[in-house]
Amino acid sequence: MLIFDSVIGEGRGAYCTFIACSTEHNPFGSDVFPEQLLQSDCWTALYRLKLVQMPGTIGIGRIEHYLSKLPA
Repeated sequence: MLIFDSVIGEGRGAYCTFIACSTEHNPFGSDVFPEQLLQSDCWTALYRLKLVQMPGTIGIGRIEHYLSKLPA
C-alpha cells in the first residue's frame, strides 16, 4: 500500500494524490468518482487530477473511506 502526493505532467504539471496497492483485483469498487482508476500488472491505483473547482488532492476522510474497502 502506498499513499503519496505527486506532480504529474509537464510545465507546472498537476498536483495529485495517489492511493496504490499491490493486488490483481480492484479493491476500491467501480464508484470512485471524482477519482480515476488505473490498473497495471499487479498494481491498482486511484488518483485525482485537479479540475477547475476541485483540488487534485484526496482528503483524509476520503482516503479513510477507500482504506476501509481493503481486505484485512
